[in-house]
Amino acid sequence: MTPSPWSAVWRRLRGALPLARPDWTASAAGSQGVRAGLILFAATIVLLMWLSLYFRIEDERASITNAKLAELDNLAALLDEHIQRIVLDADIVLQQLDVDFRRQGARFDLARYASERGLTLHQYNIISILDERGDLRHSTVTSSATMNFARFDNFRHHRDQNRSEEHTSAS
Repeated sequence: MTPSPWSAVWRRLRGALPLARPDWTASAAGSQGVRAGLILFAATIVLLMWLSLYFRIEDERASITNAKLAELDNLAALLDEHIQRIVLDADIVLQQLDVDFRRQGARFDLARYASERGLTLHQYNIISILDERGDLRHSTVTSSATMNFARFDNFRHHRDQNRSEEHTSAS
């Protein structure tokens, strides 16, 4: 069989026309764009997860701080109430002393009063009798040691001022 004249033309055209080969440069640029998009998406998801965790931790810390502040407020209110009760008890004891002294006058015996009422006094109220040098002569609280209060501001204030008023000192 003899080749047709068109077969030579056909061979030339086939050699001159590019076959359907993949274009690696265009395909690589497209896949890098997809890869960059996936990396950006993953980084965004990781960033959102970390931000979510950060805000949850901050919210939890704020709620714990608020709870602790509320507990401290309750403790401060309790302490304030306790101190007011102690001062009120001391005021009641002083009023009873004043009434008994006015009733009995010069016959009033403070040492006997303190020993008789020592058991009924509140645990924070102590009646003590000191002499002019600051030595403890009698108290509702028993002590085996001799005590001297001359170095305390409260004793010096009452000794020097010679007035019956409340005095609060650091000691």
